[in-house]
Amino acid sequence: MGDSIAEASTWLKLASATFTTLDDQAGLAQVLHFWGTLAAQQGRYELAVERYRDSLEIRRELDDKPGIASLLSILGIVARFEGDFERAQELNEESLAIRREVGDRWAIANSLNNQGTIYLDQN
Repeated sequence: MGDSIAEASTWLKLASATFTTLDDQAGLAQVLHFWGTLAAQQGRYELAVERYRDSLEIRRELDDKPGIASLLSILGIVARFEGDFERAQELNEESLAIRREVGDRWAIANSLNNQGTIYLDQN
């Protein structure tokens, strides 16, 4: 598995550089999101949060509401993994509000499920 992680990291770095050169902010935001997910799957939460926040900043500039909501949701999940339930709840509620605004029923259900998981973790 280590080789596939190294290979994925190499491709993400290349993609990041390419989208930066092309000034393709949407592409760069997606790569940063994927990079954050790779880091989170490795338990490297600090790097994951850094990549997710970089992606979130770009998505906010692009006014990409579904992308913003997705990143807020995933940052909430990372906060939950780290035991910061208050922050997890805040991020999830912000994500849920955007998802309701957009009207994405699947994503709304996902946020409600995440909220339930936060409550379960707190007994």
